[in-house]
Amino acid sequence: MFLALVVAVGSIGYLKSPNRHLKIEVTAQSELNELDGVCYTIRIGDTVTARVVVLPTDSSSWRVVPQSSPQAAEWIDFNELVPEGVALAINGGYFSSDWKPDGLWVIDGKEIQALSNNPVLSGVVTITEEGRIDAMPLGNDTGNARFAFQAGPWLIDPGGELGIHQDDGKRFKRSIIAFTTDGETLVVSSSPASLYELASGLQRLPDILPVARVDRALNLDGGPSAGLFVDTVDGRVSMQPSGPVHHVLVCTDRAAQD
Repeated sequence: MFLALVVAVGSIGYLKSPNRHLKIEVTAQSELNELDGVCYTIRIGDTVTARVVVLPTDSSSWRVVPQSSPQAAEWIDFNELVPEGVALAINGGYFSSDWKPDGLWVIDGKEIQALSNNPVLSGVVTITEEGRIDAMPLGNDTGNARFAFQAGPWLIDPGGELGIHQDDGKRFKRSIIAFTTDGETLVVSSSPASLYELASGLQRLPDILPVARVDRALNLDGGPSAGLFVDTVDGRVSMQPSGPVHHVLVCTDRAAQD
């Protein structure tokens, strides 16, 4: 059982940028049902709220659930989408108007679509046969992946350096998958925010949460496709997408499958 340190609600740090100081603080937390982990609610600055789900190393098992058509996906309810035993679900990568994924697409070990050279799609999310999830730079071997898809850009470059260096003012709902230097998996879902705001916040998470430094963080599809489901001991938390979702990442307890 994952024993999380209790974080005092109201724990505060500050994000420094050339233009301003952004306050970052924890406003709520709750342990997950059916899965070792904790869901934190944090606030970045005055306008951005994010849910950050922290999962300990090797506690979870992941898979990709594709949606069959845009008509079906438009009506996804993340509270009804998840099968029994799934404690966490988040939308996956990008897709085009003809309902094809953007970039690499591997399902059940079969490569359906090859890598794209689109510079935005700078990383690959992979899931092994054992259900272990990771995000890696392009060029890494994905040959043993059961599932894989491209996404991007990197908010935190592999190795821990900031991947977004200026605020472009574009604020949308965001979905992010990240990993710490201790192997923790972080699932992040936010209210409308710029990539720079979230990248800066992720870099400072150890100041307010009991987590190691973020080693890499990859942006998933966002905007109207951003969606989240978390089953916590205090009730279900969800952010409903307002548009189609091509595929969903779902997470279950690894121990229950062993």
